[in-house]
Amino acid sequence: MRGNPCGRCLGDQRGTFRLDGVVTREFDGLESGVTEGNGMRRAIRRIEAELRRVYGPAYTRRSDILFHEDPIGINFEDNTGEYEPEVGTILPRLHDVHSVEDVRRVIHEEFGKWFELSTAGPQEKYQVVAERGWREVVPLLPR
Repeated sequence: MRGNPCGRCLGDQRGTFRLDGVVTREFDGLESGVTEGNGMRRAIRRIEAELRRVYGPAYTRRSDILFHEDPIGINFEDNTGEYEPEVGTILPRLHDVHSVEDVRRVIHEEFGKWFELSTAGPQEKYQVVAERGWREVVPLLPR
């Protein structure tokens, strides 16, 4: 079992993102110390940049897979970053997976949090995304 490579950035089970030990983003649209609008967008960009730095190719690959496979139908060809918030909560959890089934469960749980279970659909819908994640993303995770 691998640990999270970055104690400064991690997603917990409630969807809270921490950067430098401070809660910086609540994924229900609230943010600690930042109001809606430009301040929130800047904070989100900072968090996503930190995730890209820490996870490198794994971040890019996971985002590309989700965009290409488009499990909930939000790929409109020009919105390539549409799945990046989900990538930010999925990647930290992939350090503890041991199988394709674990990857599928994690992805489904995160999509259920972001989009509600009715929109996320059944776990089986994420099989190809999970298989590609196991094969293409998990080996790229920093140790």
